[in-house]
Formats: sequence, structure tokens, C-alpha cells
Amino acid sequence: MIRAGSGNIVNVHSVEGMRGFPRDPVYGAMKAAVAHFTTCLAVDLGRHGIRVNGIETDLTQTPQVDYLTGHEDAEHLWQSWVPVGRAGWPQDQARVALFLASELSGFVTGHNIAVDGGTKAVGGWLFSPRAGRFVNRSKHL
Repeated sequence: MIRAGSGNIVNVHSVEGMRGFPRDPVYGAMKAAVAHFTTCLAVDLGRHGIRVNGIETDLTQTPQVDYLTGHEDAEHLWQSWVPVGRAGWPQDQARVALFLASELSGFVTGHNIAVDGGTKAVGGWLFSPRAGRFVNRSKHL
């Protein structure tokens, strides 16, 4: 990319790197490292015509993290879990990555964009005395 004088890098991490993640601080720290790496790399590579951005994911339905199977009775709770009222899907992430990799975002670099339905904005974690731990969905309160 440096030789070509242009390029785009889109890193993928988690909103848990940008807010406290009580269940796994090491995971949160590693995601924060990716976010900061994104910013630093953007500054370093910008003069070579290379843009670097990241997407912060949350509550995205995947085979690795299945939010829906076994929770069909909780569909009405998505309104309280996520400001947009639904789970995310891989295509939600892909659309933002495509935007960041395209010339539509030609003057955007060094940013980490939350693709999370608003969970980062709302905070995300609540302590549940009943569960004895932090939870990110009101069903567990």
C-alpha cells in the first residue's frame, strides 16, 4: 500500500474496548488496543495515502455468539436491550466496512465507528443483584 500510495484498512473490534467490560477485562483491554492501534496507524500511514478506520461491534448475531437461539421468548425485550430495538446482523457490519473502504469516506481516517445499534451510547452494562454479576440484557436483572 505504501508503494502504491493508497489503500484502506478497516479493523474490526468490539465496543467492549471502549467501555468497561466487567466479565473479562483482558478481552476489553485487547479490543481497546485494536482501537488505539487503528488511530495510531491512521496517523502514521496517512501521509502515504492510506486510510485506517475501525468498526466496534456489539450484539451481532453470528455462529460464535448466538443471541437468538433459545431466546425466542425474549424478542419483546430487544427494545430495552438495544436502542434500535433489534439484534445486529453481519451485513450491518459489512455495510459500514464497505463505506469505510470506499471513496465515499475518502476524508475519514483514524476513527472507530460503533456498529452496535446504540449500545455503546446507552452504556450497556447493569449490575444484577439477582444474578450477582454485571449483565448486558435486562432479562437477567
